[in-house]
This record gives sequence, C-alpha cells and structure tokens, in this order.
Amino acid sequence: MSRYQLDEGTWEMLFSLGTLQNFKAGEIIYYQDELNTGLICLKKGQIKNCLFMLDGTEKQLNILSAPSITAETSVVDDGRSICSAVAITDVTLSIITQDKARKILFQNPQLMDLTLHIMAKKMRTILMQLEGVVTTIPQRLARMLLAIEEYGIYTHEEHSDRLIITHDTMARFLGTTRPKITEFLSEFTNAGIIERGRGYIKIVNREKLEKIREQGMRSH
Repeated sequence: MSRYQLDEGTWEMLFSLGTLQNFKAGEIIYYQDELNTGLICLKKGQIKNCLFMLDGTEKQLNILSAPSITAETSVVDDGRSICSAVAITDVTLSIITQDKARKILFQNPQLMDLTLHIMAKKMRTILMQLEGVVTTIPQRLARMLLAIEEYGIYTHEEHSDRLIITHDTMARFLGTTRPKITEFLSEFTNAGIIERGRGYIKIVNREKLEKIREQGMRSH
C-alpha cells in the first residue's frame, strides 16, 4: 500500500467522525475563502477543486475520486479555504469539524501524509497557472500530458498508457478554451506526438513532447 493510501478501517473511522451529506452533480460543496469548512472526506463519487476568477472563468486544480479528502489546507493552518469544491458526479461525503479533524490529523501520520500529498498537488497546479504568464499553451499542454498524475487524472483501467480526460477539463486546468486545446491536440496528433481515440489520449513520442514542454511548438 502506498504511503498516500489509507486502509479501509481508517476511511471508515473518518466517515464515522463527521456528518454525512449528499450533493448532486454540479453543486458547490464549498467556496474559496470560506472559513471553518471542516475536513471533507469523500465517501462516494468524484469532485473537483477549482478557483473561480473575478472575470467569471474557472481554473481547475485537481480531480478527486472517492475515497479522498479536501478542504485540508484550512484545517492545517486554521485559515480560509484556498479553492472551491464542486461535485462532478452525485457524491456522498462526511464533514468533520475543524477541531476534531485537526486532532485526528496530528494523531495519524498516514493521514497527514495523504493531506500533504493533496496539498502539494494543488500547489503544483497553482504554480502551473502562474507559469501561464511566461509559457505558451502548447508548453503547458505538453507539461500536463507528461505529468498527468500530478493533476488527479487517471488512466484507463485496462490500458495504463491511455489518458482519460476531456478537452473541456484540460482547458479548465490550463486556463484556456476548449477550441484552443482541440487545435493544439490536433497539431500534436499530426506531428506524430500523440494518438487520440474515443475519449482517450496516448503519448506516442515522449521525446518530442518534452521538447515542446521546454521550447514550444517550433522545437518539433
């Protein structure tokens, strides 16, 4: 078992410590800058963490599938939440109060490891958003494809080399539009860098993709 995974008994303990709530797909679980969200333990379904910008756009940070946790940052530092959480599917989750969550975090090293791991993923994605000021969309897209696991995107169960992600989701991660993602994925495909099928992307030429990540489209 990975250091970032909890055993079934620990998850059941976490679910029992909080108040169970259900959310429909598309519903907001909590907003960025909220106080006292508590620790959100996802029991069933899938959620996303994102930032809602002042211009109305959404920047996606990660995708979490049950069992998992979110709202961990405000529990650790007793501050406001750094992002929002939205249900992708219908979800069931347990909300543990701040004080109770903080106590159990510091008593359970494995849970703390998981918490820090999820926080680090969010920080990496925020860094990627900031890098958008000085890097091109193809560079950011190449980086995302090369390190897709950092963003909580999962591969196909039977084909581990196939990345399962929609163009809309990629656009929200990278802070751009769906047509732009489609345009550059088509260029990557025509250049023999990736292969695309129904609902999946497969990297064919990793070396070329790494060059684009470092130098942009002219490099290939």
